[in-house]
Amino acid sequence: MRYFTTAGPIKPDQHYHIPPLGRLEQTAAYLDRCGAEAGHLVIFDRNEARRWEEKIFHDHRRQGGVSIEIWGM
Repeated sequence: MRYFTTAGPIKPDQHYHIPPLGRLEQTAAYLDRCGAEAGHLVIFDRNEARRWEEKIFHDHRRQGGVSIEIWGM
């Protein structure tokens, strides 16, 4: 079993195994709970085999009534 912190085991459905853009819905729900109209989602690509040109991107989406800027690096 893998541990992220000393708080307990990793819950794969809530952590690393969520596809990056799958976190868009999760981010929108968080922003909604905070009462924010907009926010940012930063996705870190740790794959050393990919070039920086492939990793870096910027996108803008509206999800659940909030505006989200998505940054890939």
